[in-house]
Amino acid sequence: MKYMHFNSSCSYCALAYILSSFSIEVEDTDIALKIGLPYIFAIEKDEYLAGPMLQSSKYFNLFLNPLGLELEEHCVNKQELLNAIDNKNNVMLGIKTDFGKHAVVLVNNSNNVYSFFNPSWKESNQETFINLSKEELLKRVDEEIVIGEIKQSQKKTVDPKSIYRESIINLDKYKKDIVEFIDNNDDIEVYKGQLDNLFRPLLLDGLTMMGLINNGALVKTMKEAQTNLLDFIRGKTKLDVLQFKAKICIIIAQYKEIINSVAN
Repeated sequence: MKYMHFNSSCSYCALAYILSSFSIEVEDTDIALKIGLPYIFAIEKDEYLAGPMLQSSKYFNLFLNPLGLELEEHCVNKQELLNAIDNKNNVMLGIKTDFGKHAVVLVNNSNNVYSFFNPSWKESNQETFINLSKEELLKRVDEEIVIGEIKQSQKKTVDPKSIYRESIINLDKYKKDIVEFIDNNDDIEVYKGQLDNLFRPLLLDGLTMMGLINNGALVKTMKEAQTNLLDFIRGKTKLDVLQFKAKICIIIAQYKEIINSVAN
């Protein structure tokens, strides 16, 4: 059975589960490290993304293409979903849960009951498989749903270094935006509103990635900055703006050095 081994890795765990049907046994961490996920910092649709938030075919195919496989993605609307997955299995899609959007894998559907592999931590008490009626399924998807399916393809040698080099440029843009934000805002509610968009890529997903490559020193600094931020928005302490900004700039500089070490 496949389990999650790092934060928000449900889509990577789902991919590992599907690969078992191709007699390829890997874990979510294997996929992330082979892709070079810790060295990618992206901008997509004007959003900064890092780590497990990078979960499209662009990134998964860095792992799949050298194996002669390819993830094909199709976007369908809610009304088309049931027809699109009829008579299919091992397709990945996202459903809504109490904890946010979650990647699952359709393994079977019969008598209007859809059975999904539910990626989870081994230590959790979550069900490994969940069953949803068609009504329940339609309540738990967005109006537009991306369906992912792995297909056989020609083997391709993929060089991700251009993506790594682009990540360094993206981090420069990110630094400009986050420093400008810190310089011009001191309201707790404004900071709360930017937790996911501005702070998550560096202080949650970036932190997870540095843990994945065992960079303990940078993890420590990231955790310190994360604690400073969370204590502030929870009203526990005031934010030492100059110190916080300096720490963010140090983290970004070190992050860039780490990426640069594999980008050339």
